[in-house]
Amino acid sequence: MKFQYSIAQEMHRVQQQGRREPLGTTSEIAEKLGIPVNRLARYLNRPGAPQPVIDNRSRGTRQRVRWYKPSEVKRWVMELEGSQQ
Repeated sequence: MKFQYSIAQEMHRVQQQGRREPLGTTSEIAEKLGIPVNRLARYLNRPGAPQPVIDNRSRGTRQRVRWYKPSEVKRWVMELEGSQQ
């Protein structure tokens, strides 16, 4: 059985730490940034790129994707595209 937080525990965590940023997949983030998915995938394979928060590829799950924090990825992409110009 998987451990689940009670509603009171989750409310206490939100009061202490604030709300978490919603995560996004590579395709969702690429769509928001307005760049092709393959370009974002190449950027994320470079050294020093943001690491995924959740990586479901190695687990026996049906959906095998990586989940990233969009703010970190956006900052990384802006640095790369700014240095290439």
